[in-house]
Amino acid sequence: MKAKSLITLFLLLPMFFFGQIRISETIKTSSIASETENALYFVDFWATWCGPCIAVAKQLSSLQRQYPKDFYIMSLTQENPDVVKRFMKKHNVDLAVAIDYNGETFSRYNISSLPYGILFNAKGEKLWEGHPADFKTFHIEGYLSTNKQRISADKMFKLQSYKPVSVQKEAALKHDFEIIEADAPIANLQIVKTPEFLELSGSLKHIMHMPTTFIKIKLIYRQN
Repeated sequence: MKAKSLITLFLLLPMFFFGQIRISETIKTSSIASETENALYFVDFWATWCGPCIAVAKQLSSLQRQYPKDFYIMSLTQENPDVVKRFMKKHNVDLAVAIDYNGETFSRYNISSLPYGILFNAKGEKLWEGHPADFKTFHIEGYLSTNKQRISADKMFKLQSYKPVSVQKEAALKHDFEIIEADAPIANLQIVKTPEFLELSGSLKHIMHMPTTFIKIKLIYRQN
């Protein structure tokens, strides 16, 4: 009886890993990959303001097209969903896109620079991590040969609700650069782009990768 219980537990153990990649909102599913029964999942940590992230997305899209039924890429950002949706209206995005609004997944995997990528198998085990530009087809081939278990995207990614943060209009800046102390700690980096300035709200850990001091930074950019 005990032996049977142990065997059952062993068979069910991988299920405890399912859904470990948490997201706050799905912006779009992949238009070039299958949502079901993939062996490998790649999380692309990115942001709309990150130039290298946009460049590497083309390479990732190429990899996704080569392995549409075995390999699934999820592009994950901490930005406001409205900011991401406006970005996607101007750019053709083939990959799946989701929001980590609470910054839980970013924090869990200690993401301190962008772009960054992590490859998981169907059990939720981390297989590879680094700059996405360094991830190649031979990596996929190698990991596919040793990771046969499969899982659907809706089981791999756990949707966790969040409370949207309203953005209030503020008076115009007196200078091109201001640092303003925030009233309370901000859990993750928030980015608001307006016609006049780019506002980053968060901690120095997220903004400048320094010890946590909560601030609000506004940077003005003007086109000549």
